[in-house]
Amino acid sequence: MTTKKFDFSKTLIHHLDHTAKIARILGVRYFDEHKEYDITYNNFLIIEIIYSNPNIHQRDLAKLILMGTSNLSRELERLESKKLITRTLTEKDKKRVKLLNLTPLGKEVYKKVESAWESYITNLESIYTPEELKTFTELLLKMKSKLTESTDIILD
Repeated sequence: MTTKKFDFSKTLIHHLDHTAKIARILGVRYFDEHKEYDITYNNFLIIEIIYSNPNIHQRDLAKLILMGTSNLSRELERLESKKLITRTLTEKDKKRVKLLNLTPLGKEVYKKVESAWESYITNLESIYTPEELKTFTELLLKMKSKLTESTDIILD
């Protein structure tokens, strides 16, 4: 009988992946329970990035949220039909690109959701002291940098 020396389920990468999946499920559930916002978790992630990065290119947004362009296009169509975003076709380096911006309604929805979402996240993070949160965040950013340094994934 061979003794197993490597147990992936005990590695940091496994715990990060598992924790990220749980965090996503919690985010999805939060927005499922708060129908008054009329947006999904993915919608909020998209709106938040557009709010923070006016005139962001659709391809840049896809890279930031690690979503394929066809899936992102469907999400953007939904947001556009709800009058939360605008997509403007323009040229950059002789290529046609779509710039994304929030409408006034989109900004209003973002601000309403952001306040409640901040409270929810703050409550989840309350198990840590401010110093622990700072250290933990720095360590996660260090890991993210290491994971992305040898790939073509570009994250902010």
